Amino acid sequence: MTYVVDILIQSWREEQSSRPLQALPATFTESVKELVASLEQALSTLADGSLQAAVTRKEIELVKYLWNDLLKIRKQKIDEAVAEGIPVKEECLLAFELEYNRSVRGVAYKYGAGKNIFPDPRMNRELSSNYMTIRLVQDAGEFVGLDLRTYGPFKKEDVVYMPKEHAEILISDGKARRVMVPVHASGAST
Repeated sequence: MTYVVDILIQSWREEQSSRPLQALPATFTESVKELVASLEQALSTLADGSLQAAVTRKEIELVKYLWNDLLKIRKQKIDEAVAEGIPVKEECLLAFELEYNRSVRGVAYKYGAGKNIFPDPRMNRELSSNYMTIRLVQDAGEFVGLDLRTYGPFKKEDVVYMPKEHAEILISDGKARRVMVPVHASGAST
């Protein structure tokens, strides 16, 4: 029981202090539900006016507050990522968050496609490419890509054209933002 509370508090703190979503144990939702159920069961056996009953009620309130606030923070991060077009690491999402993320992204995609009735053919040659242009918003170290090439190190404000897989990782880690690159009417980039 204390273990679940410790994980909940730690997760809540980490989620508040970091930009990307933090990974949670796959069974976390069930663990929190079981914790509240066991506290409520224990409360039902205690005398109403006792100190232990008051402490147990406060524990239940604390767990529910932390859980609800944690989910509120995580939902806000998912919504911001969707609005900015940044992918979310699905392995960091709880089952219901994964469903929500996919649903919201689907709606956002349909909305974007619907509002774009006058597309600019000169914009973003990368839509059909396996490469992407990004701008670093913080320093990023050197890494070896899936293609076994070395990338980086990068400094804040560097603009880089790289494989989408690598760019999307930097974006989801909050280290970069996507750049839409205009092209000349002939198709050559500027």
